[in-house]
Amino acid sequence: MKRFFVNSIVGIAVVGVSIFLGNPSARADSAGFVGLQVQGITKEVAGSLGMSSVKGVLVRDVALNGPGNLAGFQRGDLILKFNGKTIGKFADLVAAVQKIKAGQTVPVLVSRSRSKKIQLSLKAGTWPAAWKITKGDFGNIQELGLTMSAATKSVRNRFGVKWGAIGVLVTLIDKDTIAGLSRLMDLKQGDLILQVDQENVWLPTQIVRRYLAAKKAKRPSMLLLIEGKKGFRFSVLPIVSKP
Repeated sequence: MKRFFVNSIVGIAVVGVSIFLGNPSARADSAGFVGLQVQGITKEVAGSLGMSSVKGVLVRDVALNGPGNLAGFQRGDLILKFNGKTIGKFADLVAAVQKIKAGQTVPVLVSRSRSKKIQLSLKAGTWPAAWKITKGDFGNIQELGLTMSAATKSVRNRFGVKWGAIGVLVTLIDKDTIAGLSRLMDLKQGDLILQVDQENVWLPTQIVRRYLAAKKAKRPSMLLLIEGKKGFRFSVLPIVSKP
């Protein structure tokens, strides 16, 4: 099968570059966060766009409420210039992104709808805590039979969590434990918990702490925003009070 996109695997890593700016261990508070997932192209793709030469990098996805989103980037945009640098290939964009700092505003020229050129102004942000997860974090609510994990790279790959989705992954549910709660709790393995009581979460320990606090306050349940295979839904997580 002929490959029409270059760096498809590297492209995901370059998402990491645009997210982690190339080296997660070297990330600093001054490093700029962009929030774009990008991918290089080949001559076949360039031809389908009516281009006579291979140049530019395509935007695959845009992080919700991230700098790219606020700047007006859209999926399918072809980045031609970034901070005054012509983007001829994938590596050009990586190098340009790595040089920007948090709070810095840079001009970006994109091509949209084949030939429409649009000038965008991108203000690099600071790194959100939810994007800094590099080590595993696990949590368990034993009385619910619920085991959760932070969405590290390996966990994302294993459960197919899409790029840009931020939350806590449900990795295991003990069916015997929740037998009596089945009508109250509709969590499924692979669900991503995005919010608890309207607050964003990205670590299992955040959910466990909120659960214990709700239990102490004698609340009957917590409100969850979940992203599952069928999209988004609100659900309740029951608080079990055992004697």
